[in-house]
Amino acid sequence: MLLGPIQLHNVPGTDTPTARTQLLTSLHTLHGLIVRSVADHHGNRPLLTIIPTTATAHLIPTPVPPDHLLRLSRYATLRTTGTSGILESPTSPFQAVFTRPEAGWLITTLTRPHTLTQTLTRLPIGPTGPALIAHLTATGMIETTPPPGPGRQPAFPEDHNPALAAWTPHDLTFHWTSRPGYHPTHHHRHNPPPTTKPLPPGPRTPLPQPPTHAPYRHTTLLHALTHQHPTRHHAQQPITLDQLGELLHHAVRAHTPHASNGRIHQLEYYLTINRCTGTNPGTYYYDPASHTLTQLPTPHHLNFQPLTDTHPTTPDILITITARHTHPGPTNTTPTHALTLKHAGAVQQTLHLLTTALGLAGYSPDADNTALTAEALGLNWLEESPIAEFAISSHPTPTHQIPNHPPPPHT
Repeated sequence: MLLGPIQLHNVPGTDTPTARTQLLTSLHTLHGLIVRSVADHHGNRPLLTIIPTTATAHLIPTPVPPDHLLRLSRYATLRTTGTSGILESPTSPFQAVFTRPEAGWLITTLTRPHTLTQTLTRLPIGPTGPALIAHLTATGMIETTPPPGPGRQPAFPEDHNPALAAWTPHDLTFHWTSRPGYHPTHHHRHNPPPTTKPLPPGPRTPLPQPPTHAPYRHTTLLHALTHQHPTRHHAQQPITLDQLGELLHHAVRAHTPHASNGRIHQLEYYLTINRCTGTNPGTYYYDPASHTLTQLPTPHHLNFQPLTDTHPTTPDILITITARHTHPGPTNTTPTHALTLKHAGAVQQTLHLLTTALGLAGYSPDADNTALTAEALGLNWLEESPIAEFAISSHPTPTHQIPNHPPPPHT
């Protein structure tokens, strides 16, 4: 079998029905490890190879009646590896691999319902057609249904499955790939980039360190949670550089203990400053290691475009959280992008709590235009792209800061 697919009658020692039955019984117990292939009568390269993606995947090819309708699942996708086509779906524990164009013609034919007889007339593969379709329907990526009555539409199983009603194909695929399970998760990374990003050129502004004694130091997590009131309004006076430095120091400075699975920190932070006492308007990169802002040479017409396009009330500062997608994950099988989004959500929640404790106005705005924001920040979005935002301003009510709650005395 190391040489490739074999026909079972070529296995030595299976000349008798008893020996052949014993072989099939043994293979049945290993169903999640067995790769099945379908070849034509010429014995050329397989038309189709079915690869299980879980140890419990069990393929039972069943012949399809000639008058039954066939249709490709709405959740199945066809992609290329460069040498073959792969059909996969979040609803199936299999991959279907095609190395010849005939099988591809079958997939495009079944984007709308056809009977088995109609389908086979379009496939130049002779008597292998029924076996090919039987294997594909066994994966669940091609559905079958009896012919409908006169004047009625065909009813395929997934059309009336209440568990699928809430899922779009894109959402279900993303959820399917966000955790280990039915899909292979192999990420091949060659020459991974450094853990930290080199500082961009430009004038740098050191940010103030937070004061050693501040009233919010005695604020409990419970009070910060219960007093959260996100607001899109701001005071007449802008936020100050001291407040900004204090917020960033506690929220995202290097070694800040926010959630990070596998201790990977692939998030970067850019600030679009509209107004801030102590620094000029513009676009800046925040370096968590040195606690500094580096002004970026953003074209003037793009400086505040991400703000004015999507935010009806322009905040004092918009923090854009980006992710370096080339950053190596903690393991070779980690669904890295899903973890990255979780990390960004943890940072947003931390910013919510800190703006509340500091008496600032903060909220998570709607997502910005990815292409426009990447252009404004000078990024190749395939390598590093915006994934979350957080807006901060001075609070319109100066007394909004959480009251000081000193810790209880030691007993």
